[in-house]
Amino acid sequence: MKIRGFLREPPVSFIHTCMATPPKRQNPFEGSNFVAGMTSGRESAAKESVLDRQPSSQNYIYPPYFQFIITALPQMTYFTTKAALPDFGYDSALIQDNRFAQIKHPASKLGFQNLDISFLVDEDMGNWREISDWIKRTSVVDSHFDIDPNTKDHFCDGTLIITNSAMQPNVEVTFRNMFPIRISGFQFDSSVTELTPFESTATFAYDYYEVKKI
Repeated sequence: MKIRGFLREPPVSFIHTCMATPPKRQNPFEGSNFVAGMTSGRESAAKESVLDRQPSSQNYIYPPYFQFIITALPQMTYFTTKAALPDFGYDSALIQDNRFAQIKHPASKLGFQNLDISFLVDEDMGNWREISDWIKRTSVVDSHFDIDPNTKDHFCDGTLIITNSAMQPNVEVTFRNMFPIRISGFQFDSSVTELTPFESTATFAYDYYEVKKI
């Protein structure tokens, strides 16, 4: 081995080893859905594109896009002008007291507000009498014989159908075990010059409602 100055020439094998291309290290993030230190060996969800985050529909619901159906009141159904989707939820949260703060929990019971339906009154008051007769069947007016002994007839399901922008049924809201608790009257007036039909509002109680996509 020759010596140049104070340095020796390294062996040829050592030179070849140093000049050889080092093996490529595999990138743990390449070609996989693993994130070191975060997924702990579990696959993460597939990558989501911008289009995947777009809503399936960008149209809106408008007030006329509805139809209300209740089999026990066919005449009222035909003349219905307004129907509300009532509020629902907890009256308040459950409070758990401790030394430091009040801890809040979801309440155990849900509450559903009454359902109001408005309709135009026909000249025979047929749709108005449908509801008033139903109320009388479930209460005492003149005598106890007024009450319908078949309590199954005291209740009926109703359906609010919400249509889409093409006026096709889109969402269905089913009210379980409805029954009327009040119906509004109307005031006659001989001084009016423009005739507009009377509109009455019926208030219904029910157990709960379900919402589903058709």
